[in-house]
Amino acid sequence: MMSGAPTKQPRLDSYFSPPATSSLSAARQKTCTKKLASFICKDMRTISIVDGTGFKEFCQELEPRYRIPSRGTITNRIEDMYNSTSDNIRELLKDQYVALTTDGWTSLATASYVTATAHWISGDWEMHDYVLKTKYLMESHTAEHVQEVLKPFKVTTEALSTEKYPTASAVLPLKQVLLSQLNTPTADKPEPPALSEMKTKIITDLEKRYSEERAHLCC
Repeated sequence: MMSGAPTKQPRLDSYFSPPATSSLSAARQKTCTKKLASFICKDMRTISIVDGTGFKEFCQELEPRYRIPSRGTITNRIEDMYNSTSDNIRELLKDQYVALTTDGWTSLATASYVTATAHWISGDWEMHDYVLKTKYLMESHTAEHVQEVLKPFKVTTEALSTEKYPTASAVLPLKQVLLSQLNTPTADKPEPPALSEMKTKIITDLEKRYSEERAHLCC
């Protein structure tokens, strides 16, 4: 007969669970980090969540071997996701008839933003919506700021609305009118930076899309 305390029998699940001292494979670590970055984006959480005590305890309970990445690593992963998502959306928008909408809104911290969204209907009649950009505005997104930029396009739209196949002789003069009005600064007060930036981008796009050489080649 053996003396002393009885030997404790190991639990059955201990034979299947990996020891906590081992580390995840590189592939598994990468997959978990990618899912963590996706969680932060989809649920709109702050990147600082990786520093939270409760979050660390939660991850420790789920998978003790997972090494929670730093803020810098998560930031890099989110930037990679943004770039790949942007490329995918560009491919989706090719050869599509797209409607664009803009929305000015104010955060709880009273900061002004403007968001541009693309909408289109796919071949199987499903509606698709993708946010293209959300930009911080240094000044309020009042109607006059946007109206100031869009005003010259009203006349142009009315002039071309009756033309089914506009020719270069119709497009190029209107383009010059638009460029002239967009390049004319406001006399009464300085332009807000966001308004100047918007005008610059529209001018650049007009020059690129409706150059005289390209217009003559297409018409």
